[in-house]
Amino acid sequence: MENKQSLPFWVWLLIGFFALAILKVGAVVLGGLVMVFQAFAAMSPKEKSEMIHRAHLAHSLHHNSKNKDKHK
Repeated sequence: MENKQSLPFWVWLLIGFFALAILKVGAVVLGGLVMVFQAFAAMSPKEKSEMIHRAHLAHSLHHNSKNKDKHK
């Protein structure tokens, strides 16, 4: 059996720091998504349908402007 040398302490510290940073970013993103879904759930059906309609309108306008640029 070979005697494998373990990584120095500062390397483990660096790995731990980046792991925590990645977890923190994930938690913030997840928290933001939860807030968006809670806000959507609290809306009245009329508000929801208006918001969905505006999103579809914006989406179609976005695609129309992209296609216009391609055909120049």
